[in-house]
Amino acid sequence: MAQVVEAFSQIRKECGGRQVKDARTGLCLSMSGFGNSAAVTVLGDEP
Repeated sequence: MAQVVEAFSQIRKECGGRQVKDARTGLCLSMSGFGNSAAVTVLGDEP
């Protein structure tokens, strides 16, 4: 969940000193178990 919050904040340009310049897209990957389960979330600033 922290990865999604960070990506969202980066896209909204709310990260202060750790801001990535011109961030418009975020990709979050979460793997669990023995690597046999994964979730991918893609965020962007396009409506």
